[in-house]
Amino acid sequence: MKKCMLTTIVCLSVSLLLTAFLQADELNEPIETGFVFWEGKYIEAPYRVERNDLTVYINGIPIREKTYHEQKEIYVDEDPGDLDYVSKYAGIRALDTLRNDDGRPIWFLKVRYLQQHYSEDIALQKINDYFRSLPFIEKVEKYISDEIIKVTDYFGESLLVPIKKTSHEEYPSLEEMTLSTQHGMESIIQSLKRNNCHFFFKGGEIKFSGIKTAIVLPETISALMDDSISRDDKRIILKKLSFALSDQLGDMVIDNLEYNPQLEMRLDELRQEIIKEKGEDYFENIQKDLLNESSGEKGKDGSKQDCCSPNGREVVFYYANAFERDWEDEIASITDNIEAQWPYFNASASVIYYDNTSNDDETVTCTLSNFRNCYEADILSIHSHGVIGHFMVAYFKTYDGAYAWWNQEPNMYIGSSSKVFWDGEPAFYVTANLQWAEQNWSSSLSQSSAIVFVNSCHGNAKIDGSSFLTSCLGRVGFGYPGCANLSDRVWNNNDLLRKMNGTIGNGAYRPAGEAYINIINPKDNWEMEGNGSTTLCPATSDYSPTDGEIVDATGTGYFEVDTYCTDTQDAEDALTFETIGDVSVSNVQWVGTDQVNRIEYDWNADSDFLVDVTVHHEEFQSWGAPADGCHYLDFDRVAPADDDGEYHFFHEHNGDFGTATSINIPHNS
Repeated sequence: MKKCMLTTIVCLSVSLLLTAFLQADELNEPIETGFVFWEGKYIEAPYRVERNDLTVYINGIPIREKTYHEQKEIYVDEDPGDLDYVSKYAGIRALDTLRNDDGRPIWFLKVRYLQQHYSEDIALQKINDYFRSLPFIEKVEKYISDEIIKVTDYFGESLLVPIKKTSHEEYPSLEEMTLSTQHGMESIIQSLKRNNCHFFFKGGEIKFSGIKTAIVLPETISALMDDSISRDDKRIILKKLSFALSDQLGDMVIDNLEYNPQLEMRLDELRQEIIKEKGEDYFENIQKDLLNESSGEKGKDGSKQDCCSPNGREVVFYYANAFERDWEDEIASITDNIEAQWPYFNASASVIYYDNTSNDDETVTCTLSNFRNCYEADILSIHSHGVIGHFMVAYFKTYDGAYAWWNQEPNMYIGSSSKVFWDGEPAFYVTANLQWAEQNWSSSLSQSSAIVFVNSCHGNAKIDGSSFLTSCLGRVGFGYPGCANLSDRVWNNNDLLRKMNGTIGNGAYRPAGEAYINIINPKDNWEMEGNGSTTLCPATSDYSPTDGEIVDATGTGYFEVDTYCTDTQDAEDALTFETIGDVSVSNVQWVGTDQVNRIEYDWNADSDFLVDVTVHHEEFQSWGAPADGCHYLDFDRVAPADDDGEYHFFHEHNGDFGTATSINIPHNS
């Protein structure tokens, strides 16, 4: 028995080793598919994707870099003393500039000393007394809770200071970051093998599917090579197509993109492959004037209980602490599921603002202007640390760096972090409160029926009934009352959005509210706010006659969807009819005006007949959105929403039509 078991273990071990070697060989193979651009310049295939520590390389170019900072708690043996010798006019900046011989802020060492040598209650009182004793501090007040105080100098400048001891257990270890980097590398390899296109920047990353690459990249290259088009217009083209996250990154594309014979040849080959698979008219049918400005307007407030979907396709991420998190996985948990539903959207063609550099005053694309501009989103996801009533917007090495970024923005404050430590001392941050979110985002996000994710700790922690989430809420939103870890957030996002796009539950839980309540035990007490009657796109709700139904010689039929559509598309284009026999179909019309979700029609015959109904999914366009930003019908309620539907009904006396064949699409009643 022991010999048999040993043999099994040896065989299993050899098998696992062989599998590992096979996977390693596969990962190291040059990749002939996909497209890679580095800061706007095309990188020629084949592609070799490799990892060294926390950096991913493509053909030797470091396209993703992370830095690991070990989170160590500093133990302070001796009381560093008081600062009673400092002038009243030193101001709040003295907290940053007054340091010991090792270069650490004295106030921070004092707080650590008190936390480590006294019970929590006594330490909190002594810390409050310490700040009140500082000559340059005029006022000390509790801020939000006992965990944070607000100290203000005689010039009116203030700083939020954490005074309750915290741990760093939530930080990823070096092993976790290494594994995350490996997964990121493997994700890029699989993406390139699916013929996707990647634009990599030091300050951003964009991905397009092969189909979108074939549609818009040749047109974009042609426009950027045209000297008659101004730089400003080229920037507009890039933003319109989501090829760049900012003017700075757009300029990189404009300056570095150049003619490349291999790129031209490979794009033509890709286009021919798609035409061979999809048909000659495929590109003509799906191209929607991509380079033209939209004349449509945002829709009204979606406050009714009938389902609405977001008023556009703008997906925006703001990731203030990308330097410490595997932000790509969390973003993918949203974009990949939206891309699965919207065939006209490509996952990383979303707008991504993030700061992936630590231990400095640089915030990459996490600028104040970009944070304000998040109101333009139709789906918004913001990521950072948070405390009750606040979202940490950006992190800095120095107080001066935070002050310059802040620029005295109302309802924003500078603080000293209890979560982010660089070189053993707390980073500074700028934080936005509930009033800022309400005044800068709420109206626009509500108008666009946006779906909002606040992926930070305490994003939905309430103060007098309001949270950061409810203060910036669009039509529906999701957040955490307490702390949440990365893997749980990814799990929650995936479960929710896969129910909403129909891939979990076979389309039974498409409204956000139904999707949410059918999540079994949302992790970290994840909560929903707002109107649960929100969908990603319209889907079939009911139709009559049903597929294969035998009907009377005359009657009225209908086709109904679960989400409001616009009536600007002709009902006779949305439903078309092919008939066999002497039957007429008439009065094909939307029921109601403006916001509509039902088409009715009549039929009349004197003898046997068969009617084939075709449901044209692109003629069902979500209400409230411009034509180039709407969402199309998902006929079978399961992503993607890229096919027309068909069903048939008939009338017979002699059995002539009962054996007629037709495309059989599942009917959801």
